Amino acid sequence: MPFDAKKFFVFILLLLVISWYSLFLFQRIDLTREDVGRHIKNGQLLLSGEKDVLYRNFYSYTNPSFAFINHHWGSGVVFYIIYNFFGFKGLHLFFIFLSLLVVFLVILLSRKFVNIKVIILSLFFVIPFFLLRREVRPEIFSYLFSLFFFLLLTLYQRNNLNKKWLFILPIIQFIWVNLHLYFFIGIFLILAFILENLIAGNKNKTKKLFYVFLFSSIFLLVNPTFLKGVFYPFQIFSNYGYKVLENQPLWFMANRFGLRLEIILFIVFSLISLMLFYWLIKNRKIKKPCAISFLIIFIFIFLSALFIYRNLYLFGIFILPILFFLIKNYKSNAFLENLTMVEFSVSFLFLFVLSTISLSKYSPLYSHSFGLGLMKENLKSINFIKENKIKGRMFNNYDVGSYIIFSLYPKNKIFVDNRPEAYPANFFKKEYIPMQENKEIWLKEVKKWNFNVIIFSYYDLTPWGQKFLIDRVKDRKNWIPVYVDNYVLIFLKNNKTNKAIINKYSLPKNLFEIRKK
Repeated sequence: MPFDAKKFFVFILLLLVISWYSLFLFQRIDLTREDVGRHIKNGQLLLSGEKDVLYRNFYSYTNPSFAFINHHWGSGVVFYIIYNFFGFKGLHLFFIFLSLLVVFLVILLSRKFVNIKVIILSLFFVIPFFLLRREVRPEIFSYLFSLFFFLLLTLYQRNNLNKKWLFILPIIQFIWVNLHLYFFIGIFLILAFILENLIAGNKNKTKKLFYVFLFSSIFLLVNPTFLKGVFYPFQIFSNYGYKVLENQPLWFMANRFGLRLEIILFIVFSLISLMLFYWLIKNRKIKKPCAISFLIIFIFIFLSALFIYRNLYLFGIFILPILFFLIKNYKSNAFLENLTMVEFSVSFLFLFVLSTISLSKYSPLYSHSFGLGLMKENLKSINFIKENKIKGRMFNNYDVGSYIIFSLYPKNKIFVDNRPEAYPANFFKKEYIPMQENKEIWLKEVKKWNFNVIIFSYYDLTPWGQKFLIDRVKDRKNWIPVYVDNYVLIFLKNNKTNKAIINKYSLPKNLFEIRKK
């Protein structure tokens, strides 16, 4: 086979854009703000035979018997096994590998509709969505499996796949239901294609897809909580007493942070897709293979991202194949296919430079976070607690709960962690938030729980969190700051038990600056 210089050049540029994207993923893990530490501990405890991790919040001393469903327990087992053998660097590399595999599936699916040059250029427009979820989280499995389902179902609908391959999907569904909450997306995708075939009157495909749906649904029941686990995704927000930023709607985020790049891209992609779907319906081409199912899926990802900000990633992984399908059916995609090498090269260079500049805020290259594994001295505060044998009940804020679980459990339990579903809604509304806002309530809580230590992330930008830190810094009669680093601040109660440590490590008043707004 003769050497094709043009294809080789295109391949090199594809590697370049993927390598460029992967650089953004080399962002070190910060256990004080991410929840991967808790997932690892979940896996460790489950493999040691501790089953309560599946059903109740036993990490917390405030609500140890509160029942909830640990919907991502399987991810914890996977994370722990990798961490146990390869440490945080190995776990980080595993996450990067899965993230790049997601991009590969996007390319593979998009390739069914347009040529690779168009896909390479288009990647610059969806990578901003991917950069919103760069932490090591169980949801990466959902993104990967969602695309795999989408790929197989699309190929089958277009008669490019033997029906036998579809029966891989129930097996994946069995794994997925124990890895992450978004397992229901697999069932939804199957139903979307069933509906298309019902409308088209394709009885043969409808029947086969129905069997895949049936087996997939049965396999969902193979989870620790049976039916409760299956319906949990639709109930989880019924007990959310704490407003999580990533779960807010797009208009809330736009109002608070302005029209960020990912929101603008969401609007543009949505408008183009809606116009093309309208054209497809108007010209009676909606019955083309995949058209109806893609419309249903588009409505789903559009609404998912519109109402929950974190789902912009989900929108990003689906939108390119859907958009390319629409463009291909809009008269012709010849204007895309006829892109010359000169036009392609110039466009690539322009988008590469523009994207690098516009996405610079996401790049860990410009900060101390670039690299593999943990952030530098990320466990230093825990070592301080251990070396000085600090004991007693801790009060911690929402962000650092998983950090303490990973580092100090079972010797120390937590006040709270970043799982709103694992605590009664009233716990946040009537206890956790008010005790940071009101000094009198704080004093009652101190008496109730007998706190001896406060470990708090000063990156907590909630109004109550900031007020609490200011009040504690001022209250040197009762609480003395003894440790601070790039992540957390530790206070000790001003009593005889802590006297020696306070005398040795007490931080001076002039170290703290309280700025007025």
